[in-house]
Formats: sequence, C-alpha cells, structure tokens
Amino acid sequence: YLYEQYPQAGEGFLTSMRSKIVSRKHMNQLAIQIGLHKMLVKKTPRNTHAKSIYGDAIEALIGAIFLDRGYNACQTFIENRILREQVDLKHLENRIASHKGALLEWGQKNKHEVVFDVTGCWGESHARKYEITILLDGKAVSTGKGTSKKRAEEEAARLAYQTVTGQS
Repeated sequence: YLYEQYPQAGEGFLTSMRSKIVSRKHMNQLAIQIGLHKMLVKKTPRNTHAKSIYGDAIEALIGAIFLDRGYNACQTFIENRILREQVDLKHLENRIASHKGALLEWGQKNKHEVVFDVTGCWGESHARKYEITILLDGKAVSTGKGTSKKRAEEEAARLAYQTVTGQS
C-alpha cells in the first residue's frame, strides 16, 4: 500500500512511514477513530496504561479477520477500512516518530555532541520514575521525566529538539 502511494520513495522513507503507522500511539488512535474503544469492556489494574489496550484491540480485530476470512480478506480490510479511510499519510509524513532519533541525527549533521544523562531515579522497583538530562556539547539543554528510561529520554529529547530547531 505504501509503495503504491509513494512509488518514488526510498526504502528508508517507506520504513519510517510503516513504523509510524504501526506504532502503539497510532494504533491506539486508530482504534478510537473507528469506535472500537466503545465496544471494549475492560478492567484495568492501577499503574497500567489503559489506552494501550485500544491498539491491542485493533490488532486482535485484524487477527480475528485473518483467522476467520483469510489473508486476502484481511488485506482488503486493512487497505480499504483502515489505511485508505482512517490513516492521514500527509500528517504522518511530518510527524517525528522518535525525538531521540531526530535529535541524535541533528547532532550528527551539525557536529554537536548529544549526551543522555540519567540524573534521577526514584520509587519502588515496580513503580520507578526516571529523570534524564540532555547535554549538548557539555551543557544541559533539557530534562525529561518518565516511568521508564525510554519515556524520560523521549520527553527530554522532545524538549531539546524544540529548543535547537524551533520545531515540535
């Protein structure tokens, strides 16, 4: 489908677009767009990210269609009901999939050293919080907090990327 939409695009661009489409955040949004969230009965324990079940539900729906109707019907459903009707490819083209990756790429292109430094970690082992500070050429430019190192890094990178490029 992506190749049909972007026949002249390179492999890197197509891979990036595929990654954005199947990201957890985007799958959660798609499930809400098609109203799947209204059909779910859920009980979520504390400290879980309830929205992530929406993406799981859309994956389960696609899997059920595959098992019940086969590959061709599943492909038709995905292309016609999901990709063509629900996915805004132009919006995804401009969305940054990973601010950490974008910041590191910016650093390489502009010959700046980018360092992710763990400046804080607290909480019990099952509910840790992390603080990451980004150093640009040795100077702190942003700090992010999150429930995992990855989330804290991404938040810090988002803030740093905005600072150095003026973009979100």
